[in-house]
Amino acid sequence: MKRKKNILIIDNDESFIHAMTEFLSRSNYSIKITRNGKDGFDSALNIKPDAIILDYDLPEISGFEICTELIKDRRTRFIPVLILAESMDSAGTRIMQEKNKVEEFLIKPCDPDMILITIEKLIQKAEELKALQPLTQSQDSISVKNQIRKNLEQKKEFFICYIDIDFFKPYNEGYGFQKGNEVIVFLENVILKAIKKHRNSSNESILVGHISGDDFVITAPIGKVDNICNEIIENFDKKVSSFYNENDRKQKLLKVKNPLGKVQKYPLMRISISTIGVNKKNILNYEKISSTLTEINNYLKNLPNRSGSIYFKERRKRNS
Repeated sequence: MKRKKNILIIDNDESFIHAMTEFLSRSNYSIKITRNGKDGFDSALNIKPDAIILDYDLPEISGFEICTELIKDRRTRFIPVLILAESMDSAGTRIMQEKNKVEEFLIKPCDPDMILITIEKLIQKAEELKALQPLTQSQDSISVKNQIRKNLEQKKEFFICYIDIDFFKPYNEGYGFQKGNEVIVFLENVILKAIKKHRNSSNESILVGHISGDDFVITAPIGKVDNICNEIIENFDKKVSSFYNENDRKQKLLKVKNPLGKVQKYPLMRISISTIGVNKKNILNYEKISSTLTEINNYLKNLPNRSGSIYFKERRKRNS
């Protein structure tokens, strides 16, 4: 039996709520109602609806503010939103232009059939978009580059951290791509939990990017980088062995045959974190940052007698 799509309605107009609940229910949708912005955002997090119908003119927290929060949060940013407004204005236009959102506006009063047609179109677009998304929910390499360049232009002070899984390739070959994907998602969750723990507020700017394969980039405030990196390393090392079978865990080794049939031995996976600080006295361009992080990462990977994950902060003064 086909699953009912879930629609979250965030509106305080009781007559509209009643009419749309009856109409959409007859069209085989399951409806959840909230009457204010805070409860609406919490419901979006909890039930992960297939689409949201949002009143732009809510009291206390406006539809614009709710939509902005939905976009910012990785757990809700791909949920399509239909905004109902008294008129189109500049704030609404800005919402529609947000990257990776499939927003639509309808002007009140709205014909129910038009709402249904728009909702169905939004859900279809969202499903197509989701199918094209990479394995993780983090930003892609282009978004990362653009944001870092923007931070540099604004002369912000921050650390850039490049996170790479050592010995991921042999693990992928030995255990298969599905298990390798699980490790990548695991690392992303470790990164996000560390950021959440040490972030002062949701307004504190911290970027998380999945730039390719097993490589992630984050930007962190100057005073937070040590805590965040230590937290990532501690939690990754604590749980990564669970991705191996009992025999590999006991030996702390993975044996994989190379293309010539020779068995090669590899340590268990670990992470290398290369970091570089940017401040007003040490302004770098993106290319210099990228090459420096690669240089540090290669150094970390080849450290003799190294065990476990590690991170290194670049402290040298550089010019752009």
